[in-house]
Amino acid sequence: GQDGEFNYRILKKGGRFLINPKAIVWHHRPSTLKKYLKRMYNYGKASSKILFKQNNKINFIKSRWYGFIPPLFFSGIILLLIISLLFDATKYIIYLGITPYIFAILLTSTQVIIKDKSLNSLLTPFILISQHISYSWGVIKELFR
Repeated sequence: GQDGEFNYRILKKGGRFLINPKAIVWHHRPSTLKKYLKRMYNYGKASSKILFKQNNKINFIKSRWYGFIPPLFFSGIILLLIISLLFDATKYIIYLGITPYIFAILLTSTQVIIKDKSLNSLLTPFILISQHISYSWGVIKELFR
């Protein structure tokens, strides 16, 4: 999570970021799905740790809002599932929340499959959902630590 915090500090002090389309970035890719999901879990934990370090948590969340959508989404779905045990109508709210998520996953997966054209790309929806759950679990677990 150091990159996120470093970028936030630069922006907070009035710094700017430049895009260089010719830049080459090398990433270390985990060798297994388990290692990848562990990395996503650790990224989630780091997001929460960075949030706790900030004096102005609202500004930090405003600048890094996208990192808190998955944990809010999954927490909301779990809460609604629990409530739906008591109130049957709640299940319709769950459908309203899950439908756009599934649509986004399918849209992204379709883009990957068309671009990659390999059998492995068919695993994209499962990997994306697993990634979101792992990241969310890391955020939530660290928030309640």
